[in-house]
Amino acid sequence: GVEYDGDKRHVLLGKTLAFFTSHSFLRLASGENRRIPLPDDATDTAIFKGQLIFGVRSPWTASDGTQCLPDGLYSVDFDRWIDTGEFGPFETVLAPAHRVSIAGLARTQDRLFINLMDNVRGKVIACDRTPDGWSLKPVALPDNGNVGISHAEHFGSSVSFSFTDFLTPSSIIWSDDDGETLETVKSQPARFDASPYVSEQFEARSKDGTMIP
Repeated sequence: GVEYDGDKRHVLLGKTLAFFTSHSFLRLASGENRRIPLPDDATDTAIFKGQLIFGVRSPWTASDGTQCLPDGLYSVDFDRWIDTGEFGPFETVLAPAHRVSIAGLARTQDRLFINLMDNVRGKVIACDRTPDGWSLKPVALPDNGNVGISHAEHFGSSVSFSFTDFLTPSSIIWSDDDGETLETVKSQPARFDASPYVSEQFEARSKDGTMIP
């Protein structure tokens, strides 16, 4: 496939090893297909502002000693690797957290969006890359529901999200400014009057002591 990062065009090739493992290659200007030295089970990959972003399905120690863990998100200077063939320091974009899993990534021209499941509630984080490193900001979507990223404009700033909960019909929430301002532009018809009701989340303790939402 082809990935665009600003005015840069990257041709990426993949070789499947098994259901959850593969090797990825970058086709260089010389015609060489250079393998990207990430773990075989790397997941949630993206190229954004010169950085290669990735997650892992099993723990992996990067070349600089960084411990990469499942449900975390990490980055490394992709432009440097293209020029030198070596990775520099690895950075943690999003550290793993209890009961939080990554549901997917999407990007516009100026933001990387991380779709999360946080204790079975959907959330989206907007990330930017500056000379000082990564900055993360939650998108102000409704709480306590199921959230997805429906669309992200690769060469612009529009992004849309799907949302539903026990009381709210499935809706599309639109933004033209990378999630800063939000507007519900489409919603399925309501099947009942939800105004008297409140949706809340509680937890129950199982026999082995595990708290279940």
